[in-house]
Amino acid sequence: EVGGIVAADLIRRLELRAGPHRQLQSVKTITNPPNTRDQSFSLCSIWNRMAIVAWENGADWVVLLGDDIEIECSYHYRAFYRSFIDIADRLNVPFGFGCPWWNDTAFPGFPSFPCVGKAHFKIFGGLIPERRRSNFINQDLDPYI
Repeated sequence: EVGGIVAADLIRRLELRAGPHRQLQSVKTITNPPNTRDQSFSLCSIWNRMAIVAWENGADWVVLLGDDIEIECSYHYRAFYRSFIDIADRLNVPFGFGCPWWNDTAFPGFPSFPCVGKAHFKIFGGLIPERRRSNFINQDLDPYI
C-alpha cells in the first residue's frame, strides 16, 4: 500500500543500505493492479511500469534487479555511463541507446539484468513495445531486450 508501513519500512531499509555512498536519487512507489488467484501475476508488466515511472521522473537508464542480487562492482554507475558513451560513439546513435548488462557471476556471458537507456523508452514507449506487452508474463523479458 502506497504510504503504508511496509512501503515506508522498505524505503528506510534501502536508504540505510545505501549508506554514505548513496547513488540512490529518489524512490517512487507504484501499486500492483488487483489480481485474482486464477490470474498469472505479470511480473513483466510491473517491470515495464516501474521503468516508465523512472524514465518519466528523469532517469537516464534503468536496471531491474531481483531482490537477491548483490552488486559487487563499486563503480557500476560509471561503467554503464561509459558503455552508453561507447555505444553512441561506435554506432552513431543517441546516448542511452543499447542495453549493456551486468557481468552476472551466476550466469556468465548471459545478459540476465540488462541496463536499458532512455532512448529505448523514447523508441518503444516502455521496456516492452505496446504490441508485445501481452506476450511477456514472468521472467521472459530480459533475453528479449
